[in-house]
Parts: sequence; C-alpha cells; structure tokens
Amino acid sequence: MVSEDGDAQSALTWTAPTSAGGAAVTGYLVEQSSDGGTTWSTVVADTGSTSTAYTVTSLANGTGYLFRVSAVNAAEYAPRKNCSAA
Repeated sequence: MVSEDGDAQSALTWTAPTSAGGAAVTGYLVEQSSDGGTTWSTVVADTGSTSTAYTVTSLANGTGYLFRVSAVNAAEYAPRKNCSAA
C-alpha cells in the first residue's frame, strides 16, 4: 500500500487481493491508528467500490498514522494490508 500525504489528508492506494474468500470484492474497509497500531478506528466500513484508492481526510498534521485496508465481499473480509503515513 502507498500513502501520499497532503494537508490534513492522506491518499492511499493498494493492490486488490488475489484471493478474497471465493466471492467478488465489493468494497474495502479502511482503518487508521495514531498509536502505532495498538488501537484502530474505522475510517470507512465499506467504500462500496472496487477502486483501490481512497483519500483519508480530517487528519491532524504532524501526527503519524498507520492505515490498514481489508477487502469486503459477501463471504468475509479478506486479509488486511498495512501502510504508514507521517
């Protein structure tokens, strides 16, 4: 996953999973952590899109963030991909 940081935002891009539990990907769960991955909060529970890009807004400038993304489909969440942003 790649993160390009801007003013109070971070543009994330990732690669679609090669396997997602046997069902087509319908969206992505995006989560963030500002404490090194100890706790996670949901940015968006389901993007509702198969696009592999999402811009996270309302971030605090100067705060380091970790992001993780999981594919959403009818079967389950696919394995997460992690990314960090400064």
